[in-house]
Amino acid sequence: FDKENPYILDSLAWVYFKQGKLKESLLILQKAFQIKEDAEIAIHLVEVFNQLNEKEQAEKILNQIMEKEKNHPAIQKFLEKNPRSTFKNFEK
Repeated sequence: FDKENPYILDSLAWVYFKQGKLKESLLILQKAFQIKEDAEIAIHLVEVFNQLNEKEQAEKILNQIMEKEKNHPAIQKFLEKNPRSTFKNFEK
């Protein structure tokens, strides 16, 4: 598979996430996000950081992607499922 395709990396990372392999998922998602700052990849990254209880990192990524694509459906869906109060430093 194409190890530089951010969408393939995102899919692979999400499989690891669903299997509970959070650290593996995180490493792959970070690489995917570095290649392409995509809203869906960002939200997956935020979810992994949340599961690892790394709220500051989750907030940082969420704020970063909100600056670019705050109306993206993946972001809106995430925000519906996760109250903003979950993120202390969340910038609307």
